[in-house]
Amino acid sequence: MKDYNRQITYNSLNNFVDYAVSKGYDLEVIEGVLNDTCIINNYDKELSIKGVKARDFIILYPKFQNAQSNSFHILMTDNENEVNKFMALAD
Repeated sequence: MKDYNRQITYNSLNNFVDYAVSKGYDLEVIEGVLNDTCIINNYDKELSIKGVKARDFIILYPKFQNAQSNSFHILMTDNENEVNKFMALAD
């Protein structure tokens, strides 16, 4: 299945993380310079965005814009290799 990858707002990212934490999802946080990356294990495939088929992993990540700001993105994937790319940044 094709990955879902879109830009989102900072508020949407925070709301998504807050909801996942409140529902007890396994969340891995990778500290960044300006903002953190969050990886949510969604094995039960209960967590999703309206109109988007759920995937095993949800990655909420910043993308560099300039020295003072980032854009924010959501990647929903079943591909563990995509998750490993983000995890490698933590090492």
